[in-house]
Amino acid sequence: MIKDNSDDRPYSQQEALELVKQYENVRKNNQNYFFEHESLEDIIDFYEENSEWDKAYDAANFAAEQHPGSATFLAKKAQFLFEQKQFAPALALIEKALLLSPTDMDALVLQADIYNQLGEYARALQILKSARLFADREDKSDIYIVASDIYESWGKPEKAYACAQKALRLCPESEMAQIRYDYIAIETGHFKESIQTQKKLIGANPYSHLAWYHLGNAWFGLERYRKAIDAYEYAIAINETFTPAHRDLGESWFELGNYARAKQYYLETEKLGETDDELVYSIGLCDLYLDKLADAEHCFRRAIELNPAHADAYYQLSECLKLKHEYAEALKNCKVALHCEPKNDTYLYAVGELSCYNDDFEAALLYYLEAVHANKEEPAYWSKAAAVYFQLGQYNEGEEMLEMAISKFPHRADLCYLLAAFIYERGKKQSAYLYLSRGLQIDKEGIYLFLNLMPHLASDPNVQLLIDLSNLTNN
Repeated sequence: MIKDNSDDRPYSQQEALELVKQYENVRKNNQNYFFEHESLEDIIDFYEENSEWDKAYDAANFAAEQHPGSATFLAKKAQFLFEQKQFAPALALIEKALLLSPTDMDALVLQADIYNQLGEYARALQILKSARLFADREDKSDIYIVASDIYESWGKPEKAYACAQKALRLCPESEMAQIRYDYIAIETGHFKESIQTQKKLIGANPYSHLAWYHLGNAWFGLERYRKAIDAYEYAIAINETFTPAHRDLGESWFELGNYARAKQYYLETEKLGETDDELVYSIGLCDLYLDKLADAEHCFRRAIELNPAHADAYYQLSECLKLKHEYAEALKNCKVALHCEPKNDTYLYAVGELSCYNDDFEAALLYYLEAVHANKEEPAYWSKAAAVYFQLGQYNEGEEMLEMAISKFPHRADLCYLLAAFIYERGKKQSAYLYLSRGLQIDKEGIYLFLNLMPHLASDPNVQLLIDLSNLTNN
């Protein structure tokens, strides 16, 4: 964790540009020129701010050569290697930096970060514990932030939360501490505690857009969406261009079922310059629920362009196409979703359904059975698979499956109606009437399931008698 020292720079932006130009000329012409330590820091920071990472790393190498006794530049080089996941060479550089400056806080924190990535959590925490001995208040806050991250990686979320609390108490004005606390409070479900914490922060600084935003997150976590909306609106009133609040306002209105308002805030988020596959997908969902199929389809295709592995976008695109009766194309897209997530029971079920629409009942049966295997707690999967067994004339297999399903879901009328049809088809009429009667007792409106499979029995006197008796009983 290398601190940004841009506020301490002796250079203006124009001077920094001139300095970088001078540096690049020196490197290009291989000139023998010595740069001051602060100048090289400024050059590296310039490249970092402009996301020119290769140039920044090259400048750090050059700086370390010109100032071999500088722990700062060794730590800079280590930071770049760390971000490239080259942990062993990064660790070697950090150890050299600490030999030069044993109490360099940035180097110690980075060393702990590296051990965290290597899975040596106890060692990482021991380094931070030692660093706290000579840390000031702000550094201690940073140390607890890193400790929180380590405990989270270690699978100890409550300790991660406790460290984030300490970081925020030490330095409540620290944005990093506020952000870390909000994140881990959400992850651990400490929403009520977060509400109290954010209210204290707001009491100390009513114009903290972050505190208002995090208050909204806490209310959102408790599913108190209107309170979340109020908090997010305060955050935007303070900072109009704070995109997370715009986006989460959209999420809150979406949860309340107001898809038009949700879409409005999603679009505002896009206008502020934040566009990603999830945002475009969310806009598409709003359009789908607003029955704007063409717009929804367009958004889902955009989301796929942004992320070709966005399984839900392929699935919702297939739903749009299904509503347009374009079953072959819908099946094609749904299969892509399933390829992205092969064990997703929703996708398995959808591919089965679309296979039926395309008259491929053998394939449909396989997908429905896979859906049952993936999620045995969803009765609709059992009933759909059984219905296809009936369609294919595989009565023994269907009857066996339905008996298992009814033992698992004894109060599902649809399963009783389906089993009645299977049993009747196999000539066991009295048993069929028993299951038909049971289905009518649970839900007489579901009789259509039986009659769709057995339309010739609509005028059967025994079936009609059972229906009449159920009407008398229910009345």
